[in-house]
Amino acid sequence: MNPRQCSTDAFQPGALSEGAQGLGCRQPPGLLVSIRSLEEATVVASLPVSILDLKEPQRGSLGACSSDLWWSVLEATPFAGLWSLALGEALHGFAELEELPPGVSFVKVGPAGIDSREHLAKFWDRIQKRLCGETSLVAVAYADDSAAATMPAEEILQLAVEFRLRYLLIDTATKGAKTSLDWLGLPRLRTLIANATEQGVEVVLAGSLSRTSLPSLEDLPLAYLAVRGGVCDGGREGTLNHLKVKEWLDALAKWPEQTRRPEQTRWPEQDLERRSVSDEEGKFVGLPNELSD
Repeated sequence: MNPRQCSTDAFQPGALSEGAQGLGCRQPPGLLVSIRSLEEATVVASLPVSILDLKEPQRGSLGACSSDLWWSVLEATPFAGLWSLALGEALHGFAELEELPPGVSFVKVGPAGIDSREHLAKFWDRIQKRLCGETSLVAVAYADDSAAATMPAEEILQLAVEFRLRYLLIDTATKGAKTSLDWLGLPRLRTLIANATEQGVEVVLAGSLSRTSLPSLEDLPLAYLAVRGGVCDGGREGTLNHLKVKEWLDALAKWPEQTRRPEQTRWPEQDLERRSVSDEEGKFVGLPNELSD
């Protein structure tokens, strides 16, 4: 088997464990770790992380690495999990998709500056037309949507349903003391996840999470938790620490078994049709200066 490719069976979020199938219990969410270099990939690739996500933290919440780095990391790093690429913001620093390395399962683009579903739909359609069958687009919503001058997560979820996207990433555009949970509040987050689950969309939660956030999230049917700053020395722009990654993995291994939610409507893998909208270019507003670092 190519080290950059694998069966995703072991990484299906919300799957029933063998010992828990009769009890209707869910496995804990998987762990996504964002990395920025070949050195960091080498450090963490041997750990049972579900997804490795390549991005450049100095370029923002979903800053893109160079395409040369994409290729060098995926070609040189044996990894049993899945690969994801951050491509920047739709209106700022977007990495054009000329050619992706083989083995990329997911790509994601931030919606900062896009404040209408029509404009976001056109952008998603543009991306999907350039993706091959093995790579899926992940919908991204910012918990601090007003700071990012974009739509609230609930509206982006509904568009994700229309596009038949499997995953919704909830992140924060601004990085500071407030987490995605702080911005949304637990009741709103719970309702958002429930609505997503009922419509066949699984939720990935990011946004300055720390291990102290975990007790508040234990009863939520999350697909993955995504971390960067929480596993680095010196914050998200610092150095990845494999011991901190292990601490996260240990904490998730102790995650209480959840009562299984009602079966959700899933889009069949063979029926992930690309939703088509007009190719006419929309007129977009510019990014706020504070997001243009």
